[in-house]
Formats: sequence, C-alpha cells, structure tokens
Amino acid sequence: MPLISKIIKKKAQSEVVATILLILLVVTAIGIITAFAIPFVRNQISKSDCLSVIGEDKLGISESMQYTCYNVSVSGNEMFVQIHIGDIYDKINGFSIELGGATTNTYDITKDSVSAGVSSYGSEIVEVPNATTERTYRISVAEAPQRLRVYPILTNGGKCDYSDSLTSIPACFSP
Repeated sequence: MPLISKIIKKKAQSEVVATILLILLVVTAIGIITAFAIPFVRNQISKSDCLSVIGEDKLGISESMQYTCYNVSVSGNEMFVQIHIGDIYDKINGFSIELGGATTNTYDITKDSVSAGVSSYGSEIVEVPNATTERTYRISVAEAPQRLRVYPILTNGGKCDYSDSLTSIPACFSP
C-alpha cells in the first residue's frame, strides 16, 4: 500500500506542476505579445496625423444655400463652396475640393498655390482660411456636381480621407 500511495502523490504533484507551468507559459506569452503590440499600435497612431485634423468642427463645408451652391449663368457655370476651418490651421497646408459626378475633378487650395479654375468669392486673393474662419471659393465647372467633398492636405504633403461631404447641392439663389 505505501508504494501505491507514493505513486498517486507523485502523479498529483506532476499535474499541479504541469498546470502551473502552463499558466506561466500563457502569462509570459501575453507579456511578450503586449510588449510588442502596444508600442507598434502607438507608433502607427502617432504616424497618422489625419486623426487630429478630421472630425467635427475641424475642416468642413458650409451648407449655406447662399455660399455653397451651383450657379448657371450666361458667362459660365460656377460652383460656390464655402469652407470652414477650425483650430487646425497650423496642422494643415491646405485642402482639396472634390466635385464629383459623371466626371470628378479635384481642386487644391494650399498656403503656397491654387489649382487653375479656382478664384475667391468677394476677394482678389485666394487663400486658405485662418483658424476658426470661413472662405468662399468660386470654381468654374462644366456641369453641376452630384457630390462635394473636402480633403485636408497635411503640412508634410500627405492627403487625408475626406473630412466633410455634401450629396445634395442646391442651386444658388439671388436676393
């Protein structure tokens, strides 16, 4: 009998030791994965400056029917777009306005240059609005766009996903 009880005690001890070793192995694996995963994710997020320039009240299209509208005239068709910039002026170099439909055209307005066909409404100078201000741009177009989007252009030259979009563009009204 004493021999059998020693064998049973050794088996019980080996199962406890095996369980403890498995638990230690899992905890170590989780620690190693966490040690590499968390810095990797933080690094990827810090590379993405777009997170700080996209969002509510950052860069947007004014939905005023007087300043964001399509105008058909004898002198040519025009799209008026009023852009609002929040507190991101120092983080961007400018923005792109995309007018989409059967044909999609993109117009860049940066602190250094402006795409052809873009002028400022009510001013000779075409410029990026300062922080927490708005500017209205006049863009010569061939046809009424079906979609209007605005994309931030970062100071490093990178372009983010669109920050605002309109799918219903009204005709301009004259008072």
